[in-house]
Amino acid sequence: MMEQYMLAQELADKKMAEAQKDYEETFLKYAKRHNIEIIDTQTNLSKKSKFPVKFFVLQRYVFIVFLAIITESCIFESLEVSDISGLQQNFISLATMVKEAREVINAIELYKNDKNILEATHAAFVLYLEEAEVHIPEMIDILLL
Repeated sequence: MMEQYMLAQELADKKMAEAQKDYEETFLKYAKRHNIEIIDTQTNLSKKSKFPVKFFVLQRYVFIVFLAIITESCIFESLEVSDISGLQQNFISLATMVKEAREVINAIELYKNDKNILEATHAAFVLYLEEAEVHIPEMIDILLL
């Protein structure tokens, strides 16, 4: 559910960026057509729109950590009732989610060069990946005995 929400938000952000680009192109064409000299090519709208986009990109990856926590709680619930199938599904989901997010998060442009969110998210991903690839398969082996 959270993944679909994040995908929808990402698509909405792309549409917003396209709309902003169209607006700016139309603005410049209008100015050229009417012989208006534009001194500042960045409009107030474009200046204001850049901060939220950067913020929401970072926010998405914080949500992935949240989603990993939810997946981890599902793992513990499966472990509690010895549900091997549930363990396998959740650990595959956790590992896949973290691997994909780790690839993308390294390419994120930092806001004001603040690495705190990036470092904390990376540390959480390392923990969840170790859990998914090492500890959960060991738990499944124990349950199979």
